[in-house]
Amino acid sequence: MEGLFDSVESDEVVLSAQDAMFSFANHPLVHFFENKELSGRFMPSNILQASLYTALKEFPLLLGHIRDGPGGLAKVAIDKHDLNMPEFVESESSIHYQSLKDGQFEWST
Repeated sequence: MEGLFDSVESDEVVLSAQDAMFSFANHPLVHFFENKELSGRFMPSNILQASLYTALKEFPLLLGHIRDGPGGLAKVAIDKHDLNMPEFVESESSIHYQSLKDGQFEWST
């Protein structure tokens, strides 16, 4: 998270009608990574989390809040004192990765 807060500037970005159409859908993102080499140091949490913050530095629009904008359009308001920080969650499961892969991941799996 080092440098993230210092790099973000407050801003407002008015969305196009097409952008706004997709901005109110909430899509959970779930990523699965296969440890093909069976490495004991596979995907260290600190490196994954650091890469998230690096991406947010490059694309701070993801840290904004959707608000009503001019002319009925939506806008993304980025307030450096009230960032919309994503939640970083890492977990383990008793379901083997191969089962998820074979089932092409379904939420019910």
